[in-house]
Amino acid sequence: MHPSSIFSAASTWFPKYSRWTSAISSYWYLSINALACSGPKVVAVGDYSEVSTSDDSGETWKTRVNRKSATTLNLYAVAMSGANVVAVGHQGAVMTSSDYGVTWTPRTSGVSVYLGGVAMSGANVVVVGESGTVLTSSDYGVTWTPRSTGVPSTAYFYDVAMSGANVAVVGEKGTLLTSSDYGVTWTPRNSGTSAYLGSVAMLGANVVAIGGVVLTSYNYGVTWSVWDLKSSGTPTAIAINDQYAVASGYSFLSKGK
Repeated sequence: MHPSSIFSAASTWFPKYSRWTSAISSYWYLSINALACSGPKVVAVGDYSEVSTSDDSGETWKTRVNRKSATTLNLYAVAMSGANVVAVGHQGAVMTSSDYGVTWTPRTSGVSVYLGGVAMSGANVVVVGESGTVLTSSDYGVTWTPRSTGVPSTAYFYDVAMSGANVAVVGEKGTLLTSSDYGVTWTPRNSGTSAYLGSVAMLGANVVAIGGVVLTSYNYGVTWSVWDLKSSGTPTAIAINDQYAVASGYSFLSKGK
């Protein structure tokens, strides 16, 4: 399929509902904030640094880290690259694993702000958060380097996505940044909107960003098109493949093609 046709009907976004099976219920009193997959391996992270893993695509789960054995800081995002996992969260919290999330090591991020987005490409990792924070690592998250983006330090970055060396970051008031060198240098982009952008996904050169609107790009986020969401809901998460983009949020599940 030609890249330009992947989101050729992205103007058609509408609520969809389907049946889901509850596969993890032991921690109903906690929030599971993020999931990441590598083949059939799945890692779930949440409040009080709770971490659970699955070896069978989410059918069964094991607790790996809980509030009694780790920091009480909440984890808000997680990414996987093969067996390597990086989770980030409150007050600059960073944890890494090299065995699909079975064992974990706290890392020093060098910051104490909220970190809400993480993406991996091989050994390269990019983390974003509040106060205009962007951190990069080239060793699976063991060590970190702060990066300058040219955006005011008051900026709030919500999410990050990677495709090879290319990176896209989204944030408040339509903020969009791109990098072509694993997050070392950055270029602010014109999103064409001042709406909140809370999630971003990449597949090759194709990028979808969502929040109060849907944005699509076919050139690694250099230029963007704005689409009507056609829904009263606000999506908070996005995933894409070579055929579809699926967005979800509170009382919201939508598919664009």
